[in-house]
Amino acid sequence: MQIIIDSDTLKLTDVESFVDKAFTMYNLPQEFFHNILLCVKEAVTNSIIHGNQLDVSKKVIVKITRCHDEIVVKVTDEGAGFDFRKIKDPTMNENLKEESGRGIFLIRKLCDELEFKGNGKIIEFRISLDGI
Repeated sequence: MQIIIDSDTLKLTDVESFVDKAFTMYNLPQEFFHNILLCVKEAVTNSIIHGNQLDVSKKVIVKITRCHDEIVVKVTDEGAGFDFRKIKDPTMNENLKEESGRGIFLIRKLCDELEFKGNGKIIEFRISLDGI
């Protein structure tokens, strides 16, 4: 399933509804909902603000797929990309007061696999549904 939204943070409510529909479509247990929703919203927020620079003429595409025992989420923006190797660790003393940088950290902690593609314009992560 996929949703395409304008680069407007008000569209995050549409993203939440989309994740809810994905849970129904893929018959996923609610115990995974909050972690997946948090990861999706963080990735989409980054795409809207940092990727597309809040340019509402640019789109963000969110795809959610169930592959056997995992959920795969792919978020793509139309921005210039970024060097994901330069993401600072927000838990380091020198970064504690920084206002950004926590979203990717949270996604990394909550998912089982995280990849950046397309020069940083695409974030793809997987969350295992072991036990289903």
